Amino acid sequence: MSKGIKSPTPEQALPLLDRINSQIIDLRPFTPTVEKMSYMPRDLLQRICVQCYTRQVSPLVDGLKKYTAFSSTVYGELLFPFLSKLFTRLKLVPGNTFVDLGCGVGNCIIQASGETGCKAIGIEIMDHAANLGTDQVREFEARMRAWGLSHGPIQFIHGDMTTLESVPNILQHADVVLCNNYAFTAELNDALLRLFLDLPDGAKVISLKSFVPVAKDGRVRGGRGGVGEMFKVTKEWFGAGSVSWMPGGGEYYISTVSRIDSASATPASGDV
Repeated sequence: MSKGIKSPTPEQALPLLDRINSQIIDLRPFTPTVEKMSYMPRDLLQRICVQCYTRQVSPLVDGLKKYTAFSSTVYGELLFPFLSKLFTRLKLVPGNTFVDLGCGVGNCIIQASGETGCKAIGIEIMDHAANLGTDQVREFEARMRAWGLSHGPIQFIHGDMTTLESVPNILQHADVVLCNNYAFTAELNDALLRLFLDLPDGAKVISLKSFVPVAKDGRVRGGRGGVGEMFKVTKEWFGAGSVSWMPGGGEYYISTVSRIDSASATPASGDV
């Protein structure tokens, strides 16, 4: 800067930066392509999600491994292809509400929000995972803005899903609830089953273990004090590369709230 010429104040510089940023956005080579897109390409969303995870989670991922073995706080991830198939099958759309109970670092809620445009709410009790998840959501929102892409609203809640006062109200408006309860204790599963009484008819709960007794053929074997009887349960199968802890594939369950018709559902034959 020449001698005698004062530097602009931040207030004076901001309008100049706004004009520069606007010109840069107009010059982005992908802007015309993004404006013409009628839907979110999954490969683009996956790229953005990977970037968010790499930036905010990967450098501190070792902290997620410091859990108590065989406890309800064991960390595991549902992978992008499996979630994408789930969202398609469940027909999540803008206006729906997706809830992830025990959402870890938030991978599922950012993918649901970006891929379907639904409202996505995640609840996580562990401090380290919740901190990483909050940062990852912030990173995702910033990257989507940078691309000029829209997504559904995201809410990340740090707390105990069994005691938070907001959970019953959240569940009253939920269309799909995801619960990775593969390592949950029986006591926690029972507590969640009681919370599910707040779910509306037609809501679906996706879980890695059934909340009600299910025979090998996938049929419900009796009720659980009246609470489990409101569910129609279907046993499904996921393929290799679907979850982080079971590379060869396994089973999961779709429990649909049906208080009027409590008849047991016959397992579907289609794989996801």
